[in-house]
Amino acid sequence: MKLQYAVRASQGGRSYQEDSAVVWPAADDPKHGSTDGTQLLAVLADGMGGHAGGAIASDAVCTNFKAQYVEQIGGARDRLRSAL
Repeated sequence: MKLQYAVRASQGGRSYQEDSAVVWPAADDPKHGSTDGTQLLAVLADGMGGHAGGAIASDAVCTNFKAQYVEQIGGARDRLRSAL
């Protein structure tokens, strides 16, 4: 089974978006992931609407979690635990 994905955000009641999402298909990095298109990592962070720096915080969470996950070695469960 090959996985397909999309990322979409719906605008809420505010004039700005604070939520962030990142998707990493493992096939994009054969050194650290699967090359058969059956694995991906998806991270979603809520920007805590209206709190100072919510957009920056949610983007940092997504970016850093993905970076930590990609650099880990082992199975998905261990990589998720280490990244968290």
